[in-house]
Amino acid sequence: DQLLSLINDILDFSKIEAGKMELESAAFDLVMLVDGIADIAGHGIVEKGIEFMCHVHSGVPQWLLGDSARLRQVLVNLVGNAVKFTERGEIELSVKEICRTGDAAKLRFSVRDTGIGIATDRLSVIFESFTQADGATTRKYGGTGLGLSISKQIVELMGGSLQVESQLGRGSNFYFDVEFKVVGAPAECGLSKSRDACEVEASLSGRRILVVDDNATNRRILEDVLSAWECSVSSVASGPEALDLLKTNAASASPFELVILDVQMPEMDGFEVEYTVRNNSEFGSPKVVFLSSIGSNSPNSELLASTTAHYLGKPVRRSTLLDTLMDAFDSSAQTERGQASHESPSQEEFAAPHHILVVEDNQVNQRVAASLINRLGIAVTTANNGLEAIHALDHGTFDLVFMDVQMPTMDGLEATSQIRLHPKYAELPIVALTAHVARSDRDRCISAGMNDYLTKPINKDHLKLMIEKWIPQEPQGGDESLSCATSMSEEEDSVCPSPIHIERALDQMGGDVELMHEILRIFIDTAPQLLETIQTASNQNDADGLHMAAHSLKGAASNICADATQAVAFKLEMMGRERDLAGADSLLPELEKHLSDLKRYITSLIDMGEIA
Repeated sequence: DQLLSLINDILDFSKIEAGKMELESAAFDLVMLVDGIADIAGHGIVEKGIEFMCHVHSGVPQWLLGDSARLRQVLVNLVGNAVKFTERGEIELSVKEICRTGDAAKLRFSVRDTGIGIATDRLSVIFESFTQADGATTRKYGGTGLGLSISKQIVELMGGSLQVESQLGRGSNFYFDVEFKVVGAPAECGLSKSRDACEVEASLSGRRILVVDDNATNRRILEDVLSAWECSVSSVASGPEALDLLKTNAASASPFELVILDVQMPEMDGFEVEYTVRNNSEFGSPKVVFLSSIGSNSPNSELLASTTAHYLGKPVRRSTLLDTLMDAFDSSAQTERGQASHESPSQEEFAAPHHILVVEDNQVNQRVAASLINRLGIAVTTANNGLEAIHALDHGTFDLVFMDVQMPTMDGLEATSQIRLHPKYAELPIVALTAHVARSDRDRCISAGMNDYLTKPINKDHLKLMIEKWIPQEPQGGDESLSCATSMSEEEDSVCPSPIHIERALDQMGGDVELMHEILRIFIDTAPQLLETIQTASNQNDADGLHMAAHSLKGAASNICADATQAVAFKLEMMGRERDLAGADSLLPELEKHLSDLKRYITSLIDMGEIA
């Protein structure tokens, strides 16, 4: 990885020096781009146990025109530098609007850390090629000295200037201002109305939320985001303060409805606070969302044995925060919908309270699985990768885990292997979620410690059978061998002339039209980023990157039964898997056309209300 990074740096540096680096201009989702930085920098953050926070300030436009790949490169370089030189404390990546003129917004991007800092006499040279703060820094931390130089020149190509403020021993703040064209109409970038604008006002406006976190930066970020969603927000820095405020407000006309509760706090941790609130009516009955950094220690995990709290990992993604809050406030309604559906099992089939963990990095797959499980009257917690899954298990008690095999940061096989090292998880059923049904894939799942597997796209009937198998109502021995329950139809589907086979997709989702709308919106929101990643991976001959991105797109397309898109994505996935990218470029225009057709088709379906 270090050699590849060095080669890429030298190639970029040579391209810049020769004046051959050109910036592209395409629409991109700024919030998604910023949220994704955490995944790239995650390993170093987890190892060091430092806090990492992303903050796109309220009012910053979400959709912009520009070169998102180069912007991401600069931010990854700056965050990577911050991780390298920070041993304790925190790193904050933030974006705020400086000014707006017409359809152009000037944004300030900054990466602030509490690391070793830079001496004043070295600030003038750190942006020079092959230069670091001093020789001792190079010997201790390594690196080429090219990252900041390349970042500076890319920022200048964008019309900005990379600056730094630093104090030795206190930390640094790298920042730059760049102007982007704002994409005014959401239809230019995706759906006619985003979930934020469409649902938040009705579901979250006026909700009383208490944020409890000893980290002032986390409190500030959450207050800003929640206030932008018109929530009534209060925040405190400790558990005792939270209990005092909850008790004071419990008897008022507007008690707190939800508490976002940090797990790791001095004096009184989040688990103790939640346990106290849950077992004492004088604090009211707020819903609880646990907030915790990935990879942190998990004290007092037994306190979660009977909780119904939700879980949210740090750094907090705006989209994940929104989904978690919507699920928390809508959980009773989801249960009622599940009971009312003529095809869905009623709660009496699963009379005892159960809790399932769904581990899946693809938002579409995650939402489909969670919704279908909710309709069975079963509580669901979601995680985006293996590390988050391990963390969630330490924090809660689960009856069953659905584990995706291919995920960034930590895949499902590695996560399962680590989970099985703990005796208390020896009997926990883990079911693989995979698109592959080959014998070799099955054997890999067995070797890792999985009990069963369910093929994607997820089918409601096969999912229900799998849950009934591993969460039986009467005690019975489960077959430990893989059953290979498959959601693939054994008969050929009829030819569908439209980009999506609506009837089949609706059937997969249990006839839930509302869920279908939501999944289509998520697909339209996430597909452009996946396409961009696929294009970049193809251009850079990055087989692993192509494999992962194409795999994600294939899974998302299969959930909405977009067969043509799924087929092209599958071809690209196999090219990446076999590390033979010859011909990948020729498939990109076809994939781009399919996605463009899908966007138009889905937008018209939703706008005209034709899904029924």
